[in-house]
Amino acid sequence: MQQLERQMRKICALCEEREALAQKDRQLYNELISEFEFFLKHEVDTEEPSITSLTEVMTTGLRQLVDNRERMFEQIKLGMLQPLHHFLDHELEQVKTTQKTYHKAKADSLHVVEKLSQCKRHEITGMSELSLQLFDSRYALHKGACAYAIDLNHLHAKKTPDFLQKLVDFMTSQLSYFHLGQVTIDDVRPYMENTYTIMEKLRSKASLHDAQQRTQTTSLLGEVLLVRAKDLANFHTHDLHFNTDTAKSTVMRHLKEQHSSVAVEEKELDNFDEKMSIPPNILTKSGYLWYAETKTFGTHWTRLFFCIKKDMLVSAESTAKIRVPISLNLNLCSVKPAQVTDTERNFCFKVISPIRSLLLQAESSRDMQQWMEVLQNAISHALHCPSTPEKERTFTNLASTSSSSSSSAPTSSSTHTSLPSSSSPIPPVRRKTKSKVNVTKELYAVAGNEACADCGNTKPKWASINLGVLVCIECSGVHRSLGVYVSQVRSLTLDTLKPEWLEKLKEFGNKNSNGIYEKNLPEDFDRGIYCVCTYYM
Repeated sequence: MQQLERQMRKICALCEEREALAQKDRQLYNELISEFEFFLKHEVDTEEPSITSLTEVMTTGLRQLVDNRERMFEQIKLGMLQPLHHFLDHELEQVKTTQKTYHKAKADSLHVVEKLSQCKRHEITGMSELSLQLFDSRYALHKGACAYAIDLNHLHAKKTPDFLQKLVDFMTSQLSYFHLGQVTIDDVRPYMENTYTIMEKLRSKASLHDAQQRTQTTSLLGEVLLVRAKDLANFHTHDLHFNTDTAKSTVMRHLKEQHSSVAVEEKELDNFDEKMSIPPNILTKSGYLWYAETKTFGTHWTRLFFCIKKDMLVSAESTAKIRVPISLNLNLCSVKPAQVTDTERNFCFKVISPIRSLLLQAESSRDMQQWMEVLQNAISHALHCPSTPEKERTFTNLASTSSSSSSSAPTSSSTHTSLPSSSSPIPPVRRKTKSKVNVTKELYAVAGNEACADCGNTKPKWASINLGVLVCIECSGVHRSLGVYVSQVRSLTLDTLKPEWLEKLKEFGNKNSNGIYEKNLPEDFDRGIYCVCTYYM
């Protein structure tokens, strides 16, 4: 729309300048025709294959009349400039007004959502009023979005025939005033007649499309209003603890007072309180949640878009306040409702992992319950589905642990040996070796982990769990001498690493850990000299 306005205003400005500066007629007229060609190339719809050829013929005819343009200014002003100004000052401004209404409705809806989320548990009356306001604001948002889409589509559908009409009027002025260009105009006239046919065809198509779109919009708004009304009645019943009849009467009274233009029967709200349980096979969900972040001066709540996908809970976007997107591996998580000691807000739940915990807030108790059920489904799937690399390592560790414990314990049948059949699974030793290789590759992929965090030797085989770094075998001995309360050393190939240890090693890495522990270390510091002076002198 901005480009359309910019191009049209430029055409009007060039016409007015051409009228005021007749001595520069040739230069400005050629520039004007070039703007026509640019507009026709970028703005005119090309659904009709003949439009391109028609416009090319007309612009070519205009270029042949460059030397005979002295008496056309008044006709151009009446047939082109005034309609274009009317289009810019009235029709385009109407679309802008609809756009402003839509953005205002969106801002009002977000404001009401924020106010509702800040209500305390005991503020029943305030939450009821805010829920009604949220219902109105969201309906106004849907209505504004539909109106804006209709006006915008109408504008884009209308610009092609209207601009073709202005172009034909422009050509008609040439035919009326200049007899010397009669031959050129006679050549163009058949194409002009074809343009009229295309114009009427496009206008008829646009009118039919507008009628269909308005009918569909009316039906859609009715469906949206019914869905929102059921959600509102559900909110009053489950969250504000109204009885069913009171909630239904409150919603119906509000619909009659504020939305009488859309007919909603009371019987359509009979099943609004149906429980919508989430099937166990539903593993994905997305939507906006309020995220609590603890800061120095209290808890700050930020509205983020979260999604559950592939055993991960992630925030799909970052804001200026939260620059790093949130990501949690559901293999290690649990979910439970928030307690009163956690927050005074409503509809809150916690996602707990060994590394961090998320305090999240939904818009209603039903939304919170759906999030918790989908999260529990995803966690259950992550724990019981052995197809992922993380789960393959977990099952391998369990198998290897069980095998080692059973082999070390004496049994009455220890003298008998059973051979594995061809259909038996891969022996634990082979699966363990494959799993260790995968673990090592994943850890080496972290920044700085390809070399020892202390001496720089390549391909370290040992890890300090609580420091989050990988070290070589020589440096691992030094770490062991410090004690487990300083550095807890484990082997990547000989020991079994717990999933939470792996997450910590992936999250930290040698580069990040050294950036913290060696932040104030001088650049010219020599580790070798320091060790010799400290331990050998």
